[in-house]
Amino acid sequence: MIAENEWKIPSQEIKFIPVLAEIFPAATDWTSSGNIEGAFLYQINPLKSEGSAELHLTDAAFASEKEKIAMEGIQFDLELPNLPQLETRANQHFSAEKIVFQEDSVEDLKVKYRMESPEIWYVENLKF
Repeated sequence: MIAENEWKIPSQEIKFIPVLAEIFPAATDWTSSGNIEGAFLYQINPLKSEGSAELHLTDAAFASEKEKIAMEGIQFDLELPNLPQLETRANQHFSAEKIVFQEDSVEDLKVKYRMESPEIWYVENLKF
């Protein structure tokens, strides 16, 4: 017997901040924009279980006046090719045109990273 599940998040506008605000009242001040897309595939059979997942953010922005945080022009890729192992391949991508935190800011941030586990992340390349 084989069981297989597949879910897709078609490319769409990011709308999860209002949902988070319902769960976490402190998030009511946050705004978001951009696009999100993703996919999840998982198969279970008598010998093993395996799958993959991916999440992509494009042209995303998040901001909170209260926290004095703003992130613009975010591009983010997270691909988990060997579920149930929670690790990525090398050269995952995160970039932001601008990040402002309190009085500090960074522009044209580009990061290549790898996640070995949810607790261990490696920065392979960093430019700003």
